[in-house]
Amino acid sequence: MKYLANLCLAILVVGANSAAIAVAEPEPICWRPGQPCGKVKRAAEAFAEAIAEPIAEPICWRPGQPCGKVKREAEAEAEAAAICWRPGQPCGKAKRAALALAHAVANANPEAGAFFDKLAIREAFPEPEAVAEAEPVDEKLKREAEAICWRPGQPCGKVKRAAEAIASALAEAAPEPICWRPGQPCGKAKRDAEAAAEAICWRPGQPCGKAKREANALAEAAAEALASL
Repeated sequence: MKYLANLCLAILVVGANSAAIAVAEPEPICWRPGQPCGKVKRAAEAFAEAIAEPIAEPICWRPGQPCGKVKREAEAEAEAAAICWRPGQPCGKAKRAALALAHAVANANPEAGAFFDKLAIREAFPEPEAVAEAEPVDEKLKREAEAICWRPGQPCGKVKRAAEAIASALAEAAPEPICWRPGQPCGKAKRDAEAAAEAICWRPGQPCGKAKREANALAEAAAEALASL
C-alpha cells in the first residue's frame, strides 16, 4: 500500500513538472494577444497596408465621365503637385516621415533589409518631375499643393493613416488570462509556471523585452510622423 502511495505521488510530481516545463516557454507568451511580439507584427502589417493605398484616379477620367478641363488648368495642377514635393513642402515632408516609419518597422523584422524593400516606398510615394527651384511660388499654389497632399492615395493621408494604424496596433490591451476568469480553475503549479515563463520572456535577450523596445521605437516614430504633418 505504501509502495502504491509513493508511486502515485511520484507520478503526480512528474506530471506537475512536465506541465511546468510545457508552459515555461517565453516565446509563446510573447505572441499572446496584447503581448509585444504580436503587437509589433500587427503594427508592421497595418503600416504596409496603409502605404499601399493606390492614388485615386481623377473622377474626370473615369469611364463614362466627361473631361472638360482646359489644358492650362491641368498644367496648373501638375505645377502644384510638383511644388508639393519641393524641400519643406508637405509631400516631401510626408515621404520623409514615411521613410522614418518604414525603417522603424523594418528594424523590428528579423530580415530588415528584405522587409524594407518589400514595402516599396519609392513606388508608394512616386515623385513628379520637379519644378525649377528658382521659380517663385505664390500662396495660391502653396495651398493647392497642400490640398493635393491630402487627396486619397497621396502622401499626407497615407502617412497619417499608417501612423494611426501603428498606434492602434500597439495600444492593444492584454486580455485577462482564461484561468483567472470567474468560474475557471487556477492551479498553483500552473500559475507558478506561467509566472516563471513570463519572467524569462522579459529577461535580457529574450523575446518580450526585445519586442517591447521595438514597439516603443515604432510608437515614437508614429508620433513623430503625425507631428510632422
